[in-house]
Amino acid sequence: MSRIALGWLAALGAGLVVVLAFEIAPGGSTPPEVAPLRAAPAAGSAAGAPEIGKDNAQVASILARPLFDRSRRPAGASEPVAGVLRLTGVVVGPSGREAIFEPVAGGKPLVVYEGERVNGALVRVIVPGAVLMVDANGAHLISPAYQPGAAVRPGSTARAGAPR
Repeated sequence: MSRIALGWLAALGAGLVVVLAFEIAPGGSTPPEVAPLRAAPAAGSAAGAPEIGKDNAQVASILARPLFDRSRRPAGASEPVAGVLRLTGVVVGPSGREAIFEPVAGGKPLVVYEGERVNGALVRVIVPGAVLMVDANGAHLISPAYQPGAAVRPGSTARAGAPR
């Protein structure tokens, strides 16, 4: 290293030593004054008493939400299309993104595109394998739900309705 760089390094080190000496030295500035603690209200007084019913309701609301669930919705909360429609497929391709819903009671499937509304919920985003819907209760990520027993085994090439 050059002598100039060593000189700057020595000056910087000396400056740090001086700053540390001022910080460590006793008798510096006095600490700020702290306000004295107030006495707690008497056990029977209404001033400062917590609203027990309100706290219990808030705790119950918090405990009703599952801890390790991404949506943190209470167990009874449903998706915007639950019970009425079932997401049966998602198509993402060069022609666009579409979600296919089938009525639970049976009937003609409903094809929906991003930005459209279904059962009062806005279809915000369609990605492979999921649909993000937004309603008054918040955002819901819905995955396709297939009919029980209709699943095709891995490696099988059989199509629904095709002769064997």
